[in-house]
Amino acid sequence: MANYRDEGRVAILTLTVMAAADVLQRRAVTKDGSYPAAGSHMYGTTFVDGKSGCELAVDCLGQVPMTAGAAIPEDSLVEVGTDGKFIPLNTGKPVARAITAASGDGATFQGFILPATS
Repeated sequence: MANYRDEGRVAILTLTVMAAADVLQRRAVTKDGSYPAAGSHMYGTTFVDGKSGCELAVDCLGQVPMTAGAAIPEDSLVEVGTDGKFIPLNTGKPVARAITAASGDGATFQGFILPATS
């Protein structure tokens, strides 16, 4: 299991959920511990990999590492894509702002989680 050492994680609020499925770290999850539908709201981002039925630390507010599902420009809004990865905002709900750029699918970038507004 990897950790966030030297990755600039500044979580303001971290909560625990029960993972409903196996999930990877730095991905968007719902309150039930599974990946949200593309374009929808998220509860937060996973702090570490999680196994189904186990407790999972979820960062709900703050600046945290995230996994991109596509190239993301610095300082752009992002939404949830497939498999809990993040993509540039298109027609979905804005869930974070990219602090750093992501080069493409699978790249790690720094994002600031935005509170859900609707």
